[in-house]
Amino acid sequence: MKTVQEPGKAVDMKRVNAILGLAAAFIFFTGCADGSGNGPTSTGGTMFIYTANSGPASNNISTFKVTPTSGVLVPVGLPLAAGTTPQQVVLDTRGQFALVANAGSANLSSYQIGSAGTLSLLATTPVGTNPQLPTIDPLDRFLFVPNFGSVNLSVFTFNSTTGALAAVAGSPFATGTNPGSASVDLQGHFVWINNVADGNISMFFINPGGAPFLTPAPLSPLATGTTPQRVTFLTLPNTKLIAYIANAGDDTISAFEVNQANGGFILPAVLGSPYTTGTAPSAVTINPAGTLAFVANALSNDVSVYTIDQTTGALTLVQNPGPPLSNSFPSGTNPNAVTLNPAGTFVFVANAISANVSVYAVNQLTGILTQVVGSPFSTGGGQPQPVTVDPTGQFAFVSNLGSDSIAVFSINQVTGVLTAAAGSPFAAGDQPLQATVVIR
Repeated sequence: MKTVQEPGKAVDMKRVNAILGLAAAFIFFTGCADGSGNGPTSTGGTMFIYTANSGPASNNISTFKVTPTSGVLVPVGLPLAAGTTPQQVVLDTRGQFALVANAGSANLSSYQIGSAGTLSLLATTPVGTNPQLPTIDPLDRFLFVPNFGSVNLSVFTFNSTTGALAAVAGSPFATGTNPGSASVDLQGHFVWINNVADGNISMFFINPGGAPFLTPAPLSPLATGTTPQRVTFLTLPNTKLIAYIANAGDDTISAFEVNQANGGFILPAVLGSPYTTGTAPSAVTINPAGTLAFVANALSNDVSVYTIDQTTGALTLVQNPGPPLSNSFPSGTNPNAVTLNPAGTFVFVANAISANVSVYAVNQLTGILTQVVGSPFSTGGGQPQPVTVDPTGQFAFVSNLGSDSIAVFSINQVTGVLTAAAGSPFAAGDQPLQATVVIR
């Protein structure tokens, strides 16, 4: 039952704390449709992972080589210094450069990635207050950094050859209150920003080489529900572009058709929007086929699944046949995000309080989830962050924020069962965030 604040009565602090956690959790998977934290999807070469160690005892980036046959992590050199409170590592589309927003020092660290996975600092670039996870547009031309504290968006040109950044004219651009993340469409035509405190979305059209660089779309800002999460875009087979926004404060998903000429939205909202979720939903994750949508519900401890109408983008809730029949699929305690393997056949959900990972097989036609044998799987540490699955689907990596370690599992490609690597979890720095994978 939801708690409604009345005059003189206490608020539901569990909900408040969960929403605050979700607001901070935009770093988990901005710009990654499946929440994987992956870089380029090449399957040849050597696999490396990077973790930003966000605690005050570290403020650095750890690099590990992944042993191909076992998943065992081998440190590559010493952790490399970052700014204060570094956020999750973000890569360009080719896996040549790494970027880290430093929330505590209001700047951005950029690094070149060597052939052996090593990071070399290129520059430290000032941004606004409390920067969140940066987003590189899909064409590797521009970098967007939402500044949660200074209520604006820093925008840079990105040189895909040298990694150099240069602020565009007019940067930073005003947003709503507490911008949490930046989402760019696959063609790189526009960017949408979720304003956590305002319950709306700032919509901008991108004018490469033009002035101003960003033009507010008609009817911006777009009203959503309370505490909107990161925007997820989906292009339907008929080329319609749909935007999905989970609203953590009022347990809904908003869906809008995007005007591809100006980056705004087309009235009315997608039929049936907003759609009901569990309590305190995470950002929407969509399967590779674009037919199913998932959210992890942090306070009702479950996962909601929807089929996606391929003509309109409308969502239909998938019922759990049970027994008992229900509108969701149970997880562990305080699930924080949904990750899919590259084939879309398995769903992975890290449960922050119960310190484990729930794994489900996905019925590709109905969307029904079935927990695999042995699920949930212990991470061996506290406060596991969202799961990262490598581009080959062979390994799952889970950073344990509360115990300064990284759990590594091999994934059975047929059953989805997780097997911990020898020595897992592996020591990391202070408060490691979600791992980022690159194959070099």
